[in-house]
Amino acid sequence: MDREAKLKRIYEAAIKIFSVYGYKKTTIEDIASELGWTKGALYKYVEGKEDLYSKSVCYLLKIWQQKAIDAANNTQDILRKFEVMCEVALRQLVSDERLKRLLILDPEIFPLTFKEDPYKEINNQSRGFLKSILDEGVKEGRFRITDTELLSNVLFSIYKALILETCTVSEEDATRVFEMAIELVTKGFYN
Repeated sequence: MDREAKLKRIYEAAIKIFSVYGYKKTTIEDIASELGWTKGALYKYVEGKEDLYSKSVCYLLKIWQQKAIDAANNTQDILRKFEVMCEVALRQLVSDERLKRLLILDPEIFPLTFKEDPYKEINNQSRGFLKSILDEGVKEGRFRITDTELLSNVLFSIYKALILETCTVSEEDATRVFEMAIELVTKGFYN
């Protein structure tokens, strides 16, 4: 098994344990045991619990992010591309119990401010992708707001709040909340 495959196996095991017990209650021994390894063998790949947690969450966030990006990139119409990105991100969230439990146990994965974001690099990539959709929509004359930098930050802030809300409600309610948010963003609420 190559290094990448081992890292994936480590992250999957870590996510499984962290999503059940949370960061504070999980030990390196718990994760090593899940892998069938010794603690020393695990330390060949990670510096410690904090490093393992951060890398495991990054791994899971990147999977989530890539699914939304891939789906959006397979869509031609810019308005539909925005909607598809949102829909796939929601579906991934509601279908991945580990991700939901991690977000419930650690809402700081998506902090309210950008300054305190422990996953700033990944979230900046997501905001950058969102901005590219907005830029394309402005260029095509399909979006009226031209400050796409500010708009992408506002939309991503709304998205972070929706993510945390989605984790605490049923899949049906989460879908309704996201649909309402997309309608609000794309059509407003004025008559």
